[in-house]
Amino acid sequence: GPVLDPFHIETLGIIPKLNSLLAAPHEEHEEHSGDRLEWTMSFPTSMVHRVSDPPHTSWTRGRTSPATFPRISNMRICLHDSPWVTNVVASDQEVGVTCSDIIEALKASLNKPIMPEEFLNFSTDVQRRLSATYHRVHGSWNRTTPGLMRVDWFGNDPQFSGLERDQDYV
Repeated sequence: GPVLDPFHIETLGIIPKLNSLLAAPHEEHEEHSGDRLEWTMSFPTSMVHRVSDPPHTSWTRGRTSPATFPRISNMRICLHDSPWVTNVVASDQEVGVTCSDIIEALKASLNKPIMPEEFLNFSTDVQRRLSATYHRVHGSWNRTTPGLMRVDWFGNDPQFSGLERDQDYV
């Protein structure tokens, strides 16, 4: 079938189904035997692991598979109440967004620094939490550290273990 853009998805009332590799582990995905992706988002995308592969094996099968059915041209992702939205655009418009497109877009988005003006807009509690995470992860401040990064939002456990559609948030 065709690769659908957001206008057609909305107009036709289609809710794309997520590829099971990207889906958070839930009962409705049991038929996929738990075959999904796991990744510590502070690590390179070469460290993404498909749980059905042997340990310490980088993910290869399914990288170029469509991320959704029907295939879509782009999508937006919000993670764990973070203030940032990750825009994912298909690297090949004829194929649509792939599983790899999603992982690469997440890495690019989370690898950006938190700007001072963003930090100052966070609540005092969030500022303290981020500062504590920064010092735990990066040690004391030094000139070789890039600074507070978006991935630091996730604290000591920046694990990707799947996506899910939150109808209340949408």
